[in-house]
Amino acid sequence: MAQPDLLADAGVKKERAKSSHPEASLQVSVKKWCRECIAIAHKFKAFERSKNSFTPGAKVGRHFWEANKGVEKGTLDTCVIIEGGAHHWIELKAPGIKIDPVDDEAQLQEIRDLTDLGVRAAWTNSVSGYAQILKEWGVPLYGLAMTRALDLDLLLKGRKMKRAGVPKKKRSDKPRTEKPTGSQLRVAHRAWSLQK
Repeated sequence: MAQPDLLADAGVKKERAKSSHPEASLQVSVKKWCRECIAIAHKFKAFERSKNSFTPGAKVGRHFWEANKGVEKGTLDTCVIIEGGAHHWIELKAPGIKIDPVDDEAQLQEIRDLTDLGVRAAWTNSVSGYAQILKEWGVPLYGLAMTRALDLDLLLKGRKMKRAGVPKKKRSDKPRTEKPTGSQLRVAHRAWSLQK
């Protein structure tokens, strides 16, 4: 039996959940792009190390628990595994953010370590950057993969502008011209054909 919605019964409007972090939105778009645009059988994997929170009621020490399981600081965000077993590790940064040599030292070291092992590893801050990296590494892509990547980047940018409250472009003050109906077009076409 479904639980009653007490907030709706009391006339209280539910607030929509705040949008996720921009890096998380990028990761979702990258996953979607991989599913739509990689032309061979593959697996997309994402990894995230949680932030250690000190807010009341939060699990403190989560990093120790994760480290015991093998989740290390610097683990790259995504891995695409293609037929034949080739692994392609890519770290994602929020759109517009570059990797910082000081703050992101662990991730840069992980990229160097993986590269030394002969594994492909890099970082990017856009879907089109992700697509370009995989293309350079020789991952087979469908024909319009790069166009789709740019499209997803623009969608992310639009969401960012919407969150920031950037006003929409105003329409011109000119009145719209009335569009003819189908029957008006048929009459005009008949009149035009009779004039010939």
